Amino acid sequence: MFGSSQSIDAVDSIVLGEWLVLPQLDAVERKGVRRKLEPRVMRVLLFLLSKKGEVVARQALLDAVWPDLAVGEEALTQAISAIRKALGDDARYPRFVRTIPKRGYQLIDPAAEPRRRRGSYRWVAVLIAALMAASVGIAFVIPRQTAEPPRPEIFPSTSYPGRETDPVLSGDGRTLAFAWNGQQPDLWSIYIQRAGSASPSRLTTATVAESSPAFSPEADRIAFIRHGVTWEVVVRQLDTELEAVVGSCGTSASSRLAWSSQADVLVLSDVQKHTGEYELSVLDLTSGRRRPLTSVRGILGDRFPAISPDGSTVAFARTTAMGASDLWLVPLEGGPARQVTFEGKWIQGVTWIEKDRLLFSSNRSGEFELWSLAVKNPVIRWTKIGARGAVRPFASRQGSIVFEQQTFDSDLFLLGDSGTRPFARSTQWEDEPRWSPDGRRVAFLSARSGSPELWIADRDGKNPSQLTRFRNATLRSPRWSPDGSSIAFAVSQENSSSLWRVSPETAQVSRITAGGATDVSPAWSRDGQRIYFTSKRGDSWAIWSVSSSGGAPARVAGLAAGAIFEGRDGSLYFSRPDSGGIWRLTPERDAAVPVVERFSQDGHANWELVGDSLWYLDPEAKSLVMLDVGTGRERRGPILPMSDDDIGISVNLRGEVLYAAANRAESDLVVVRTFP
Repeated sequence: MFGSSQSIDAVDSIVLGEWLVLPQLDAVERKGVRRKLEPRVMRVLLFLLSKKGEVVARQALLDAVWPDLAVGEEALTQAISAIRKALGDDARYPRFVRTIPKRGYQLIDPAAEPRRRRGSYRWVAVLIAALMAASVGIAFVIPRQTAEPPRPEIFPSTSYPGRETDPVLSGDGRTLAFAWNGQQPDLWSIYIQRAGSASPSRLTTATVAESSPAFSPEADRIAFIRHGVTWEVVVRQLDTELEAVVGSCGTSASSRLAWSSQADVLVLSDVQKHTGEYELSVLDLTSGRRRPLTSVRGILGDRFPAISPDGSTVAFARTTAMGASDLWLVPLEGGPARQVTFEGKWIQGVTWIEKDRLLFSSNRSGEFELWSLAVKNPVIRWTKIGARGAVRPFASRQGSIVFEQQTFDSDLFLLGDSGTRPFARSTQWEDEPRWSPDGRRVAFLSARSGSPELWIADRDGKNPSQLTRFRNATLRSPRWSPDGSSIAFAVSQENSSSLWRVSPETAQVSRITAGGATDVSPAWSRDGQRIYFTSKRGDSWAIWSVSSSGGAPARVAGLAAGAIFEGRDGSLYFSRPDSGGIWRLTPERDAAVPVVERFSQDGHANWELVGDSLWYLDPEAKSLVMLDVGTGRERRGPILPMSDDDIGISVNLRGEVLYAAANRAESDLVVVRTFP
C-alpha cells in the first residue's frame, strides 16, 4: 500500500526527534509517555516518514491511506491534526509536520530514520566532539536565550454601545476616526476621537449612513463614503468643515477607501454593478480622474486596499470563493498583481506595519486573529496579540495599531401559531436554516463546535446533531433533496468552492463537483436527479447542473444566481447578486424576467419557493412577503427582527417560519502601542 514505506511499516521503532514511532503498536512514545494513534492516522505518519522530507501531495496521501474509501480532504486534515496533537506540534511553528500551501505536507524533522534496535549513535558523535574540543582548550558556553520581545501594550480605545467599525489613525497616531451606529442602530456615522479626549465627536450631521474614513497624509482632511440616493466619495476639511464630492461609489456596505501617504490619491475598493464583484481603482484628487487598478476576479473580488508607506504598492485581499481569500500586491501606478499568500482562508483587513511587512486579519486558526507577513520572505507568523474576533487592522506611521474586536452571536428562531421562540440556541452563530421536505427536521449551519459545520435538529430544536467535520472551511447553502435522504451544500477551501452532499442518517459525506472552480448555491431538481448551481468556470458566471451522483456538469444559462429553486413547471427561480431582485427563467431558457424587484442583491438565503408560493424578506420593511407565482398576488406577513448581516429564512408547508437573527452583535476598537 505504501510503496517505499513497506519497510518502515515493519520496523520496531523509528526515531522522530525526541519521539519513538511504534508502528506495530499504533503509538508514539517519549520519556515513558505513550500516546495511541488510530491505525489510519499512523499510516499517514508512516507514509510521510517514507518520503524523507519530500513534499507529499494531499491526493497521494489519500490514495495511499484511503484507497478503498471515498473520503474528502477533511479526513486527511483531521489525521494531520491528530499527528500534531500527539507529537505536541504547532501548525503555526511546526517542528515535525509542515503544511505546504496548495501542495501538501512535509515531514521536516531531519533526524527521522527507521531503526530495528534501541539506541542512537548521535550522542556518541556529540561526546567525541566535546572531548576533542576540551583537549584543545575550547570552552563550550551554553548560549543565553534570546530576550523575548516586549509584550504588546493593548488597551480598549472605545467601549460604546452598538458597533464601532472601519477604524483608522492619523499618521502621528493621535487621532482616531471610525464609523459608529450607537446613536441610531440603522445609521452609521463617522466619529473623530483625539488623544486625551474622553468622548468622540460626530463628523457631520448627515441623515444618511457614512462609512470607511481615511485620513490625508497631514491629517487635515478626511475622506469617507456617504450612502445617499447615489453613493459618493466625500473629502472634508477638518478645520473649516468644507466638503467636496470627489467621486461616485457603488451601493455596497463593503466598499473601502485608502489614502496614500505620498500623494493626493485614494484607492477605492468598489462593487461593480454589472458583475456584483469588487475591483480596485485609483482616484486622483488633483485631476479628478479615476482609473482601474485591478480587474474583476472571483466571487467577491478585491477588497481592503492598503497603500505601502512609500506609496508604491497596494496590498489587498482577493476573494475567489466563499470564505477563501489571499493577499495580493499591485503597483499603485498599475501593472500585474502578485499573490503573496496561498491559503484560501477568510481575510478581513490588511495594513502595512513596515515598508515590507503586512499585518492582516485571518481565520486561519479557526477564529479571526491578527497575523504578520514579511513581503520579501512570505512566512506567516502569529502576532501574539491573542485577541479573538480581531478584524480590520490599521497601522499609523508612528507605529501604533488599531483594530476592531467583534463579538457576534446569531441564533435561529421559530415563528409559529404560538409566537416566536428560540430554536437550537447556542453561544455561537447559527444561520441558513432549511426545513426538510416533510417538515420534521431542520438543517442549519453552526459554529458551536468551533468551526462552521452543518447540523440537523428535530422540528422543535431538540436532538441537534453535527453532520460534517471539515474544520476551517466555509460551508454555505444547505439544501434538502426532495425525498429528504440527502443534503447538498457548498464548501469553500483553498481558493476553490465545490458542492458536497451528506446523508442525515449516516453523516456519510461525498463530493459532487471537483475542486478548482467556484461552485456555489446548490439546488435540487424536483425529481432529485440533478443539482443546479452557480459557477464561475472561465471568465463568466453561469447556471449549471450536474447529476446528483456527480459527473460532468452541463451549462444551463449564462446568468449569475445567488440562490435557485425549480418550480412545478420546470422554470428556474433565482436571485441575482449582480442586480438584485428575484427572477424567473422558463423551461425553454428564454430571457429571464423579474418576479420580485425589491429584493436585496445580498439576500441570497432570505427567500424560498414552497409549492407555488414564493416567500421573501422585504429588505426595507423587514417583513415577510408571500407571493403566489400563479396569480401574482402578494400577502404580507410578520416583521422579522433581522439585520443586514443575518442570513437565512425558511418556511414549511404549515407556514412555520425559521429565521436567523443576531442575539448579540457588538464591536469595540482596540489600540496596540507596543507591537511585537
